[in-house]
Amino acid sequence: MKAYLRITTILVLCTLLFTTGITSAAADSPTPVGIPDKSPSAPAPMVGKPQAVPQNSSAADSTQAATAIGLGKPQAQSPDEVSVNKTLTNTASGSVTVSSVWTTDGSGNAKTTFNPGDSIRWYGYVYNSTGATQTAYFVWSLNSPCGSNTIYSGNLSTVSGTPWWNVSGTVPSNACGGTYTYTLSVTYNGSTSSKSVGYTVNGSSSGSVTVTSAFTTDGSGNAKTSFNAGDGIRWVGSVSNTTGSAKTALFTWSLSGPCGSSTLYSNNLSTNTGVINWYVSSTVPTNCPGSYTFSISVNYNGSTTSKSASYTVNGGSSGSVTITSAYTTDGSSNAKTSFVAGDAIRWFGSVANTTGSAKTALFTWSLSGPCGSSTLYSNNLSTGTGVINWYVSNYVPTNCPGSYTIAVSVNYNGSTTSKSAGYSVTNPSGTCNTSCQNQLNQNVTLRQTNGQTITVQARNMDGTLPVAVLYNNTGYPGPFPFGLYPMPSTPFTSDTSNRYGDLYKAVIFQFGVNVNYRYLQIGSNYYCNTFAGDVARAMGNPFPSKKEYGVLSPPNDPTTINAHDLYTWFTTISSDPNKSSSARGWRQISDLQQIISAVSAGKIVVAVQDGHIAVVRPDQKAGVTSLSGLRTAQAGLHNLVDTTIGDQFNQAYKFFIHD
Repeated sequence: MKAYLRITTILVLCTLLFTTGITSAAADSPTPVGIPDKSPSAPAPMVGKPQAVPQNSSAADSTQAATAIGLGKPQAQSPDEVSVNKTLTNTASGSVTVSSVWTTDGSGNAKTTFNPGDSIRWYGYVYNSTGATQTAYFVWSLNSPCGSNTIYSGNLSTVSGTPWWNVSGTVPSNACGGTYTYTLSVTYNGSTSSKSVGYTVNGSSSGSVTVTSAFTTDGSGNAKTSFNAGDGIRWVGSVSNTTGSAKTALFTWSLSGPCGSSTLYSNNLSTNTGVINWYVSSTVPTNCPGSYTFSISVNYNGSTTSKSASYTVNGGSSGSVTITSAYTTDGSSNAKTSFVAGDAIRWFGSVANTTGSAKTALFTWSLSGPCGSSTLYSNNLSTGTGVINWYVSNYVPTNCPGSYTIAVSVNYNGSTTSKSAGYSVTNPSGTCNTSCQNQLNQNVTLRQTNGQTITVQARNMDGTLPVAVLYNNTGYPGPFPFGLYPMPSTPFTSDTSNRYGDLYKAVIFQFGVNVNYRYLQIGSNYYCNTFAGDVARAMGNPFPSKKEYGVLSPPNDPTTINAHDLYTWFTTISSDPNKSSSARGWRQISDLQQIISAVSAGKIVVAVQDGHIAVVRPDQKAGVTSLSGLRTAQAGLHNLVDTTIGDQFNQAYKFFIHD
């Protein structure tokens, strides 16, 4: 089977520490694309809660578990309800909203600056305009330099008018100093309102919590900077607390290395006075040697300090580049194993590089199927560390249904690994369903040029004569859309649930474009837009009318917009279906084989240029090798049911499809 490789570029999308690079492929050498695997190439170390070790004690005998805490949560009491400025109403409508919020001391005196240990109340006016007691969902929340928390949340019954509500608490003795924001939100009948206010908590008048050093050790706490895969490791940070009492701060351990970056741990921890060695422990991964840097940062009272340390994971001669899986997807990388001729396809291979650095290996994609075997691609490629998903893309040929096997192999350092995957290809369904058969089996009356009529079975129409009821020999409302009073309905129609090549052909043929007076040139007026619009409407995918598009003269005109406006409509991107074809489900298409497969399956495809439009026929001739050779039906300067793109289009044209 001949492989039609789509020319693309090398696009190695690298996250974390990978370097993003784009290199153009040679025009005659389509190049696979590499994408980092969605799963981490190097598993993030499994870490537990950090451990605290006093600096003057050994790690082995003085390890203590750290308790992660944030701001001390105030005790939520039953909110005090005080009726203030109540105004009763007799209407059942209205709302429950927050009017204002403020803070006070424990006696209700307004206050905005607090010390650790102070009593505090978080107040809020809540306006109930419904005229009756209502239940609403109340949430008191707090954002502080050391994090955020919910003080209280729950359903509360609030009377009509403007009562105030409060929750009481105590500023923790170890509270982070700085600016706090308190918010009260109330949700009633699905609508939420909220108000916020800031206040200040004074921190310790002296002292700080800072990181003084960072280093690595083995699993027993012995200093170490060179590790082997599988070794135990501790990431240690020395933290100095000079405030005179235990303090809460935000601790963060982060790690960067040859296979990416990660956060090992980040949370609030309480650290005692003096110097405490905090550490997170894990095991060195087995698949990513190289140089690493770990950092520990501590944020206390809004001030952040950090320290970093480097270490090495030995790879030596270990590591490899291997293929781990092969699979197929559609053109958007969605997994897929059953294809229809003309579909976009990607052949994927997942490649794992555990050497610790980018390596060059020989990649080969091979395909075997009912029409033979071929090599899709074979060349050296540089693959980054971790797991990269490489693929070659193309379209499924239209002439060879059956079962296929794709094999992807990688040769690195003389060692070859390979994986295979199977998929199937079928031709577009050519068997009409009951609705399609009923339409094609009916007898229709065609109008001849001499005014006489003949009766034929619908499937035997050749498109040169129109169905008699669709022949128009008068002016307006002659161009009105069929099916719109006083115009008759078209006997042959299709929609997205009823797409067949034979039915699409009958839709086109029923209009008898060659001799139908409806499309006849009048002066300098041509009616390619009217004919293409008739076909599109019968296919269930109508173009906008002049009224919809905004043509003002004549007013409320239901006819199809002109060819120039159609070109603009097809090529404009907008969410307005009257201004953009994409908003009505049309999309641009440019691949010859994909167009042939689509129309043969009964999907409408149109060719447009500024000033002209034609319909691509479903019954393309064998051996078409270019877009200009596609068979079309059109009205315009020449009204022809069977012509080609090359014969009728004299400038750049584009194709659009509606599935």
